[in-house]
Amino acid sequence: MDIRPIARLAGSLSLCMSSVAQVQWRNVSPAVQPPARSYPATAFHAGLGVTIVQGGASVQSGQELLDMWSWDGSRWQRLLVAGPTPRQRHKMVYDTHRNRLVLFGGIQTLLWLGDTWEWDGGTAWQLRAQTGPPVRHGHGMAYDPQRRRVVLFGGAGFQSRLNDTWEWDGTTWTQVPATISPSPRQGQVMATATLQHKKVEDADSAATNQGSTLAVSTVTVGNARNTDFKPLWRYRLVITGTNTYDWIHFRLLAPQWERS
Repeated sequence: MDIRPIARLAGSLSLCMSSVAQVQWRNVSPAVQPPARSYPATAFHAGLGVTIVQGGASVQSGQELLDMWSWDGSRWQRLLVAGPTPRQRHKMVYDTHRNRLVLFGGIQTLLWLGDTWEWDGGTAWQLRAQTGPPVRHGHGMAYDPQRRRVVLFGGAGFQSRLNDTWEWDGTTWTQVPATISPSPRQGQVMATATLQHKKVEDADSAATNQGSTLAVSTVTVGNARNTDFKPLWRYRLVITGTNTYDWIHFRLLAPQWERS
């Protein structure tokens, strides 16, 4: 097996990771900021260019919150938006195609929630569905821009931890059957990322090689139990181009989308 595509891809990934490692955090202390809280929902709204924080549990009282704040990189602003009932441990993602936030689930005191809300930037959230995934909190959720779907995985159900997968198309939730999936878990991290690297040249195929793109979509990692950190799982790994290689499972792929 020719390992040159692996070496090139590994080099591109190493360069990317070294660039990320150079980013440094800085401590900012704005005059106005949200009250201290745990387990809020947070998402970046690309259309507005701000990070949105919604709900959570008050650090002082432990009660669930329903307030909503935006952060533009220098200041916090409270948004007067009518919306979901108070909750914590819910998830919220930005739908880039429809330019709105999608929020699902969470918990309010001892009430597990399974409702779906959307916010288009106006003065109120809209309740879009009360059916779909069973009630849960601490689930993973991310947006797949290629397929224009919100993808939800796992979380803590009313009686047990879950490992089911659902997709939201803006109208309806659909459960996605999976013969292989991560073990049941809650509190995991799920995100969408796209990495593009330079054109891959091969002396034997330079004339036909159109370059390659690596996209890791809706990746979930996290806990089966609160102290058990599981290895990376993929819901969808995509590599396109003439020289294509699945760097997780170490196998060559055809130049097309692959969905596990």
